[in-house]
Amino acid sequence: RIHQGNVPDVFGRRYSWPCADTLDVSAMEAAAAHMIGKLLPYFRGYRRQAVLSPLLVILETVCELLMPLLMARIIDVGIAEEHAVSMAGGLSMQRIREMAGGDYPVIRIMPNTPVAIGKGVTQYCHNDLVDDAMLQDWLNDMRFCGILDPLEERLIDAASALSGSGPAFVSMFIEALADGALMCGLPRQLALEYACQTLIGTSKMLLETGMHPAALKDAVCSPGGSTIAGVHALEEYGFRCAAESCIVQRNNQKKYALGQRRCNR
Repeated sequence: RIHQGNVPDVFGRRYSWPCADTLDVSAMEAAAAHMIGKLLPYFRGYRRQAVLSPLLVILETVCELLMPLLMARIIDVGIAEEHAVSMAGGLSMQRIREMAGGDYPVIRIMPNTPVAIGKGVTQYCHNDLVDDAMLQDWLNDMRFCGILDPLEERLIDAASALSGSGPAFVSMFIEALADGALMCGLPRQLALEYACQTLIGTSKMLLETGMHPAALKDAVCSPGGSTIAGVHALEEYGFRCAAESCIVQRNNQKKYALGQRRCNR
């Protein structure tokens, strides 16, 4: 497992991946600061393990500048024998194959942190070299993660901006709701519990009934009531625009960062 970022930590804590070899690059962020020339000292070698499952190589949230060196290292130690599962943000399957220097089966995934409790959302796509048996084995390994949704690769980055980064945005909303209740006198623990449960219940209601969010909002609001006053406050302070913009800017930032790295190569 090539490791950087928080989502890989979540996978590591909850699931036992069928890996025959492990490259520990836990100091990836420090290595990135020293760039490619000083990266190799941060590799701590690899460990052979006896497993019956096919080899699974995971390229996890690694920036494009570092990926070629990592792919070369994988090939050097003979790891890339079966297939690669990549959650390297913004890197297409074709680009990963180019970096690997060969036609390897690639599954590209974009999970989010709630996979830690089996309630995550993971979008995935794969190239033509991934056969049905290989895909089914991977889906079986991922069955405890939550929703697994096949998606065209051109939509993967946009989906990641929503579900991948979404837990951070939603957590800020929950925190803000709880802080507001705290200001009104509700104990903090109760405020957090009520805010979380309100989002869970509302989300389940929307999913199970198929109701549009605007219809549910209208159903809660009464003429001249307190809820519509709260909705007015959200609109007045730009809540809708801020929620839309956090997705768009996150998506654009990823594209900009990738473009900058390609220009600087």
